[in-house]
Amino acid sequence: LTDADLMQMVRRAVGLANRDVGNFAGCPSRFLANTWALLPESNLCFRQSGRPATSPTYRISDYASALTRMAGFFSYLDPAVIFAQFRGYPTNGEYHEMIGRAQQNLKIAQTYMKAKVLAAAVLAALAELSGGDCPMTLFVGDMPMPKTTGRDVAGKSSPPRIEDCITVDFPPEVTIDEMAFTILRDGRDGSSAFDIRNSPIATYIYGMVGDEGLNRLSPYAVTPMDATSAKVLLGMIPNRVVNEIAIAASNIATTRSRNLRIVAMNYEESDL
Repeated sequence: LTDADLMQMVRRAVGLANRDVGNFAGCPSRFLANTWALLPESNLCFRQSGRPATSPTYRISDYASALTRMAGFFSYLDPAVIFAQFRGYPTNGEYHEMIGRAQQNLKIAQTYMKAKVLAAAVLAALAELSGGDCPMTLFVGDMPMPKTTGRDVAGKSSPPRIEDCITVDFPPEVTIDEMAFTILRDGRDGSSAFDIRNSPIATYIYGMVGDEGLNRLSPYAVTPMDATSAKVLLGMIPNRVVNEIAIAASNIATTRSRNLRIVAMNYEESDL
């Protein structure tokens, strides 16, 4: 092989490598959808194994741990090492544009994941204080039924979910990342068998506490969650938010309704 042949081979390898990680520089919602598609590869609990998609059985702690690991990966990933360049290919302009897009996507993803991890930690804390860890569906409800034309499948309607029981009224003074909030509220591109596209609890918490609150609370969103950590976390969050989520969960987790309402009573006082 000539030097020219070798250089052409390296350029092709660089092009292949950059296409493989191209979603880092793509649409933020699609980038996060690809991230969710990878979660089952490293988390056995998310693999359906023949179970119906409407009733995943992973536990709240499983979900919190998986998201915490992914959030950690995003927090340490340097966008400058994602893409490759070899002797002007891709061009400096193209190369730096990809890095810039990846940097922006990682910033959005870090906020998105912080909100998701905090929401999971709040559910884990409520579970710990009301009887211990449990399947996620006990607290949030089953996966929504797939939409069809005309009537619902077999004449059935989608089961109630925790977001149906939460009143959303965001304070106007909070500062948020609009793109991260939009993806939390409206959902990632595509769908997954183990999780819904949008993030109602994370949307609610993030919309209530904003970036300042998210950064302040994130260190307390620990896993595994114990009773002490649960009380510390919930004590840092505005009472109204804890009360609202606990009451909503009590309407879904009927076997723990009484315990959850007792927890909610501890957060009934005004924060003013």
